[in-house]
Amino acid sequence: MYIRDNEATSEEFEAMSLPFTVPSASGQDIQLSSKHTHITLDNRAEYVRLAINYRLHEFDEQVAAVREGMARVVPVPLLSLFTGYELETMVCGSPDIPLHLLKSVATYKGIEPSASLIQWFWEVMESFSNTERSLFLRFVWGRTRLPRTIADFRGRDFVIQVGSWLGLAALG
Repeated sequence: MYIRDNEATSEEFEAMSLPFTVPSASGQDIQLSSKHTHITLDNRAEYVRLAINYRLHEFDEQVAAVREGMARVVPVPLLSLFTGYELETMVCGSPDIPLHLLKSVATYKGIEPSASLIQWFWEVMESFSNTERSLFLRFVWGRTRLPRTIADFRGRDFVIQVGSWLGLAALG
């Protein structure tokens, strides 16, 4: 906007010696034209057009890769049917960690599900905030979210195992 709306004279504009470049998101200066090295009063409209065009399309390759990946999960024509939150949930799982779902897929090794140690474990998990549950999952399972449904677990058992060396361990 400064370049587009500047009311300096041609000499004043040339004295500023502004390069015909735009900074990329990584901080590198990108030359916008092989024809121009500096912005002048005469070429500033072209500079503004090229700078805006560069910014609008700087991430086209990355966006295409994300779109291609998402298309493997959700068919592209259906993407417009979902909100951003719904799409995030479909791809990543819910950020909410329902303990009833985790309990329903939990298996126990070396201990009975009715044991007081297990009851204590679930009480502690219930007392955790969603953020703390997420951190717990990341520690024991390597992921911060649960799959959406029991069917989505597909062999990713949540195993609670009691060993003489550690006491209680949760493994995914």
